[in-house]
Amino acid sequence: MGVPHRMVFTGAHPDTDFARIARDTASICEEQIRFFGGTAPFANYLFLVTVEADGYGGLEHLNSTALICRRESLPRVGEADLSDDYLQFLGLCSHEYFHSWNGKRIRPAAFMGLPLASEAYSRLLWVFEGFTSYYDDLFLLRAGLVDPARYLTLLADNLNRVYRGTGHQKQSLADASFHAWTRFYKQDENAVNAIVSYYTKGAMVALLIDLTLRRTGRASLDDLMQRLWQDYGLTGQGLPEGEVIEHLAEELAGQSLKAFFDLALRSTEPLPVETMLADFGVKVDWRPESEGIDIGAVFQTDLRGEARVSLVYENRPAARAGLCHDDIVIAVDGYRVDGANILQRLRRYRSGSRVRLTVFRRQRLLELELVPAPPPTNQLSLTLAESVSEAVLRRRQAWLRGPAA
Repeated sequence: MGVPHRMVFTGAHPDTDFARIARDTASICEEQIRFFGGTAPFANYLFLVTVEADGYGGLEHLNSTALICRRESLPRVGEADLSDDYLQFLGLCSHEYFHSWNGKRIRPAAFMGLPLASEAYSRLLWVFEGFTSYYDDLFLLRAGLVDPARYLTLLADNLNRVYRGTGHQKQSLADASFHAWTRFYKQDENAVNAIVSYYTKGAMVALLIDLTLRRTGRASLDDLMQRLWQDYGLTGQGLPEGEVIEHLAEELAGQSLKAFFDLALRSTEPLPVETMLADFGVKVDWRPESEGIDIGAVFQTDLRGEARVSLVYENRPAARAGLCHDDIVIAVDGYRVDGANILQRLRRYRSGSRVRLTVFRRQRLLELELVPAPPPTNQLSLTLAESVSEAVLRRRQAWLRGPAA
């Protein structure tokens, strides 16, 4: 499309298949440029990739992005498989590239003209990060890098990040956006029980907006994004706080969506994910979070090798036992444990067993009773339903389409 793109890697293995990465990334970029009208909003683009033993993340700029990825995420010469790690890297590239439009040019009015030394608040971060988090994996499908079945696995992974904790039952999506400075970026040990990510739940809501619009037969989230690009991206006008997105979606749908947006943005009630996906021929199966028993806590091995509690899920066995963040578990039923073997020891018990934990809490020795339980059924898998009507099949094919002609 006439715009030079470059990728610069620091720290990559010498056998990394850079030609394959360039090919795959180019297909994503071409689809996104086509999506926004066929003309890139920059004269050139640069991917700056720092490759580490461990790490993941990205930061978008107007015509570049700075990425961090794991060395093992990148394919080697001669490897033909499409690993989950490599897909995660391509999804990261897709995410930050999509920000060239949504986030850097379509942007909140509240973020324009402000001194950079102070915080800026917006209830619309779910649009900029949530929509982008929805489209990043969707463009792997549209670029022909994955098939619909593999895409649904990626989509399920994103939805499961919302369901894994209970924060989505405590904080609305609009509030999650507004309080990003004070809660999302200053997370404490109770964050998993108290807040929700405007990235992951924002992507969930983007999915539901897309399916809602497609269900009307009149439009899709694609149309909404392209309207935002025309009205705000190309004009440089900031997206105002308020209900602009909601009104635009209603205009495209030809009907009121107030009840949906009140539920999705301003409440903590469950969203109709399963019902909406069924209308598009996608089957939802719920499964336990893990095999065996549930402890309801995460342990880390500290510098002395001890088993330190780093996270406690509310209303689950560890919380009911009274375990707290930073507790050090030194014995299980009177036998010494450390960070290397505590989970192995605990997993030998059955659900309903009574387990005596010896714990140090701020230099005080405590005895607690843990009763393991069955793991919560809070994770889903998505598959293509085999027997669907012609109408449902057409909707599904339009949604899960491959590369544009």
